[in-house]
Amino acid sequence: MAVFPPIMKPPHTWGAPPEVTIASGVAALSGEGSYLVDTEADAASDDLDKLTGLVEGDEVVLKAANNARTVVLKNGAYLKIGVDFSLNNQYDTITLLCIGSDTCVVKGGRASGG
Repeated sequence: MAVFPPIMKPPHTWGAPPEVTIASGVAALSGEGSYLVDTEADAASDDLDKLTGLVEGDEVVLKAANNARTVVLKNGAYLKIGVDFSLNNQYDTITLLCIGSDTCVVKGGRASGG
């Protein structure tokens, strides 16, 4: 009996990341991909509590849109990331995996100490 390797997703070819702006703690995405995230009304800092527009299995890479503003991903009901995580310069990124319609975890990580 022949053994076949598991089916894998092809490498990502997302292109240039679009910019999304936080609105009331939410960033509305348009599926998996890479995104530049900016604060609401260009505030110096803004909390990001939830991502919408994703389905289970989607992977997203979030980056800071502006070095002068800080996006704080808040660990909580929708972002299971262990601790709050700040994006405050062009080199800060976080890769998340959607595990439900509105819940994401750090890809390859563990959100609890257990």
